[in-house]
Amino acid sequence: VEQAATQWVEQHSARLGSAKAKRNERSLLKQLIHRLGSRKLKSIALDDFKDYQRTRRDQVGERAINLELRILRNTLREANCWRAIEQHYKPLREPESNVGYALTMSELAHLEKIAATKAAWSIAYLAEVLAANTGLRGIEVKRLQLGAVDLANRRIQIQRKSTKTAAGQRL
Repeated sequence: VEQAATQWVEQHSARLGSAKAKRNERSLLKQLIHRLGSRKLKSIALDDFKDYQRTRRDQVGERAINLELRILRNTLREANCWRAIEQHYKPLREPESNVGYALTMSELAHLEKIAATKAAWSIAYLAEVLAANTGLRGIEVKRLQLGAVDLANRRIQIQRKSTKTAAGQRL
């Protein structure tokens, strides 16, 4: 498992954009190798996946376990050893996150009212007002430069380097 999974992660990491994503992938691999590294790929069975889920659950959450086992799944798939396990394997159910929901208008008004009360919060307040009224993402607000703001024409130019995708570049 160790040799094949390491090779898969190296090949997969070449397609990852950020250094952080590559480090995360190597960290997931390290955990997998610690537990199953000495095993032969052909000896891995559905029970190994279930045991891994059960024992690892005491240490980390469902998302981390699923990501670690994703490496093993893809490694087995490339070695043509996955088919017998695939139809019975079930990833752990990950709890729904409350991150990423939009504020209601009343929540937004409350946030702006409170943020405007302290001078020390002025930058955060102005960034929030800008984001709320333009749809800019947090990273786009952080990377915004004065030259990109045209107050006379009420335009902000967002450069590709500050967006997630090329589709994010816009006026």
